[in-house]
Amino acid sequence: MNKKQVVLLNRKLIPGRNSIEEIFNLLNSLNTITILKEVPSANASLISIINNLMYVIKEKGFVTHITGDVHYVSLCSGSRTILTIHDINSILNGNKFKKLLKKIFWFWIPAIVVSKITVISNFTASELIKVIPFAKRKITVIHNPFNPKIQFTPKEFNTLKPKILHIGTKKNKNLMRV
Repeated sequence: MNKKQVVLLNRKLIPGRNSIEEIFNLLNSLNTITILKEVPSANASLISIINNLMYVIKEKGFVTHITGDVHYVSLCSGSRTILTIHDINSILNGNKFKKLLKKIFWFWIPAIVVSKITVISNFTASELIKVIPFAKRKITVIHNPFNPKIQFTPKEFNTLKPKILHIGTKKNKNLMRV
């Protein structure tokens, strides 16, 4: 392993749920000392979490960048860790006990352990500061990069029957305003 190796650590890929990974695949292609890895388990059972933690102990880099929603693996990644948080509200669902556990292991402890937290928008930053106000100085907004695979194709606009493509119906997708 290269002494200055950067490991981009993704969640386990699940078909149809890999938009985060697409972003970091672009970053991975820019640097030869960057290695892209994914944790072995996709679910959040106790056994899966332990397996993911054990994996990170073996596979962390000189710098580890946690890019998916497996924030808890920062427990084993060390202080030279960057955590990118894409969303807050989708993680904080469930009953009061589940919400508390997620706040502790997905936000509070990772915020203590990591050296830097990046978020994708000012909105996410403000929401995150409400959850971990003590880590405000670690939070930096870095917007998602443009994906060159996406190309604009001009079409004639139908003013009589306009069509709008809106992807997603969760509360945070602002469907009512669209």
